[in-house]
Amino acid sequence: PVGQIEQLRWNASSEEVRAILEGTDWLVFTSKHGVHAFVHCLTEKYLDIRSAAGAKFAVVGTKTREALFSYGIRADYVAKGQSGESLARELHDTILREDSKSIRCVYISAEQPAFDMGEVLSSVCDYRQIALYKNRELSFTICVENYDGIFFTSASAVRRVCPRLSDL
Repeated sequence: PVGQIEQLRWNASSEEVRAILEGTDWLVFTSKHGVHAFVHCLTEKYLDIRSAAGAKFAVVGTKTREALFSYGIRADYVAKGQSGESLARELHDTILREDSKSIRCVYISAEQPAFDMGEVLSSVCDYRQIALYKNRELSFTICVENYDGIFFTSASAVRRVCPRLSDL
C-alpha cells in the first residue's frame, strides 16, 4: 500500500449541512471513498440521506455506483467516461439541457482531487466542493527485482510510485 484513505470532518453544524443539502439539485461523487465519507458525515451530524431527498446523484464508475447503492441509493447519472473530468463535462451538458440558471451542485471530493470540477461546472450552476476525505501517503519501499510489470489501482499510486522508479 502506498496510500490510506482518511475521512475528514465536515466543519458545519447539522442545520448548516441540512440547509446545503435541501437546496442541492446534484450531488456528485468521483469515488466510493466520497460516498462512504458523505454517509459517515451525515451520521455524525445525526442526519441521514433524507436530508438530500430532492437531489440527483451523479457518479464516476461502477465502484462508486455500487457504493452508493449499498446505502439504498441509485445513481441518477453514471459518467460514460472513467474520470472526474469526464463526469464534469457530461454533467455540464446535462445541466445545460435542463435550461435552468438556479441549478445547485455539490461535489463531495478528496482534499486534493485530481481534477478541478469547478473549472467546468461553475459556469452552468451554483457549484460547491466539500472535501470529506484525503488519501494520505504511506511510507513504502520499492523492490522491482523478479517482476515484469506493475499494476496501479489509482492515479495517486502512479504519482507516488513512478518518481521513485526513475531513481532505481
